[in-house]
Amino acid sequence: MVFERNNIQKFKVTNLGKYCILIFILIAFLLPIALHSNETYRVYLIDKGPEKFEAGSDIFDATLKIHNRRCKSRRAKVFDADSLFTIADAPLYNPYIDSLINLNAEVLLKLRWSNYAVVRCDSSAAEAISKLSFVSNITETGQKLAITNNLYEIEPDAFDLIASDDYTYMNCGVFDYGDSYRQALVPNVPELHRLGVTGRGVLIGLIDSGFRWRRHTALANSNVIAEYDFIFNDSLTENQSGDHPNQDHHGTVVLSTIAGYAPGNLIGIAPNAEFILAKTEVIGSETRIEEDNFAAALEWMESRGVDIVNSSLGYYRYDSTEAVYSYGELDGNTTIVARVSNHAVRRGVLCITSAGNRGQPRTILSPADADSIIAVASVRSDGITVSGFSSKGPRGDGRIKPDLSAMGERVTIVNPRDSAGYIKSGGTSLSSPIITGGAALLLSLYPELRPWEIRKILFETGTSSMQPNNNVGYGTPDVYESAAKAGTIVAPISTYRIKSFVRVVTFIIPDITFPEVLLFVKFDGAIGYEQYSFYSTSVPGQYSASIPIGLFNDKPAEAYLIVNSLSQRRIPFDEGEVLVIDPTKDNIQCGVDASLFPVAGEGSASAYLSPSAIYGTINVAVLNIPIYGNDNVEYGIYSSVGRLVYSKNIPFRSKGFISETINVASYASGAYYIRVENGSNIEIIPFVVVR
Repeated sequence: MVFERNNIQKFKVTNLGKYCILIFILIAFLLPIALHSNETYRVYLIDKGPEKFEAGSDIFDATLKIHNRRCKSRRAKVFDADSLFTIADAPLYNPYIDSLINLNAEVLLKLRWSNYAVVRCDSSAAEAISKLSFVSNITETGQKLAITNNLYEIEPDAFDLIASDDYTYMNCGVFDYGDSYRQALVPNVPELHRLGVTGRGVLIGLIDSGFRWRRHTALANSNVIAEYDFIFNDSLTENQSGDHPNQDHHGTVVLSTIAGYAPGNLIGIAPNAEFILAKTEVIGSETRIEEDNFAAALEWMESRGVDIVNSSLGYYRYDSTEAVYSYGELDGNTTIVARVSNHAVRRGVLCITSAGNRGQPRTILSPADADSIIAVASVRSDGITVSGFSSKGPRGDGRIKPDLSAMGERVTIVNPRDSAGYIKSGGTSLSSPIITGGAALLLSLYPELRPWEIRKILFETGTSSMQPNNNVGYGTPDVYESAAKAGTIVAPISTYRIKSFVRVVTFIIPDITFPEVLLFVKFDGAIGYEQYSFYSTSVPGQYSASIPIGLFNDKPAEAYLIVNSLSQRRIPFDEGEVLVIDPTKDNIQCGVDASLFPVAGEGSASAYLSPSAIYGTINVAVLNIPIYGNDNVEYGIYSSVGRLVYSKNIPFRSKGFISETINVASYASGAYYIRVENGSNIEIIPFVVVR
């Protein structure tokens, strides 16, 4: 169910008495056809085939093949390295699937975690399938899920998603939110945007009715790296032949809440995130196979490495021919969509969904009832008052739901009917992606966080954190405060050229612990990394380092940061990943006010030692010191325990560079540092001698 529409009555029979004779004739004629008409069924399999699931087996290798590098990296946060996958993750056994096809069944979906296939066939084929030895059960998709002892997945398509090295948006200045400012302000998102935190590196999945993203100016540049239509089984998620005219509207506006970028009109919560889109919901009907589509989409996204999934959908009542849930069955682990959401969270995916728009107590829909999901209510622009339409808990077993809230009234979104237009709308369909975007900002700062840790941090900063309730759960979170609670905020770096340097700027919050911030740079063709120190500027929380531009030789260099504060952090977090510094162009994070960046010499270390690691028989290094003021320069070389090894005072002569040759022939192996005092600037330059 898409929350911004009503169910549509599809059939209306009139004048039965007038045409009763004709109807009887038609029934007599059509009955044999109806008995063999195609229906959709769930075919539950007894196992994944005869082969043992172990390293080196064909089934194990097939499982590895359908999960990409990004998925494996995310799973490593929640599983041991030697147990990333189980038999539940393995593909369905192909000989079983071939047998279904041989009985004239069209295979629509293959779900690995619960080991069943969705097929379309006539009743005679279904009868034949039910007698197969490897089939444990077969039911029409209009029935409820038959709970089995197996867990649940789908075989993905050929996409191999790799995180992009490019920013979607750069050098765009301070954000001009236009009318979208309030929806970002309520969860305190602008405080992170101004640091340049915009969701880069996070892959967000959206499960919805369709996406017309290429056709709107605010979405055309979105970093969509894959999309799939689970209704027509193709890679086009916008409207196509056979779709309801409004089929792709709902997903488009949901996407715009997170990804939109149109200065003066709409700034999404995480515009620099990457996106993977799934079309699963059929506008104009409400059938249980939409739950299977949802499950297939979530399994596909998980195997492709998604970090967060938003679903502004909900299920409870269906068309008259479909079996219905009782409210008691919305207990967090019964419906198809609740079960698959819980399985995804166990695999490291943060799942977020809308609570629903039915207003009264005990109107939560599924998967909002799921144990592990974050269900989001709608509040007014004050961030506190629950919207009248917002579905309320508790869920079927009495547990508090929803979990969080966000602004869901008069939210600025794209107009899906106008490629350059904007409208205001409401619903929990829009409050959910606001929380999803906020969670993406947290994950971009702390990629090591697991889903339940993000939940906990957001809950702790909610407006109702002390008294959670069935209207708004823990309330509207403060994502900036959540980021500060999670650890030391180290913002994405900005780089720009100034005089003979490349200046590197970041923000570190809080900075009251006087962190040591080091930048390690590997220039093109170099063997190792050179080290540069960051120094605080006159702007609170801002740190800057300077690198002589000549060292780049006009080619990009690899880099990473080490921040020693309350605990040590490496940026990027994963060992082996690096940042790229391009000396030929400025790369300033969107949202950041570049006018506050340091000018030449202000608050920034710019002395450097080349090389910073001295190996074997290399005994000479060069210390380069820029002179900006009219002061003498003093420097001293110290051992790692602070013993002064050498010192020198250099009288002021003129502004510019001075170069000092450092002879380390008599130095033993170990770590050293140079303390350079140049007027009010004091710089610490570490180096290592390796014999």
